[in-house]
Amino acid sequence: MGKAEASAKVKLAARKQQVKDPVQFIEVVETELLELCEGNFVRNRIKPSDFSALQKHWGS
Repeated sequence: MGKAEASAKVKLAARKQQVKDPVQFIEVVETELLELCEGNFVRNRIKPSDFSALQKHWGS
């Protein structure tokens, strides 16, 4: 999944969950995704294989 598709899914989740402040929700989620690195992806319960795939698609 590329960045544009991920962003679209985050926006859809914000609408489905009916969060109080969807703009802030989207900003926080996208920031967290962009800040993932070798040192913190496990804290977010992301499997190493998923993190590796994310890096390949996002060019990190």
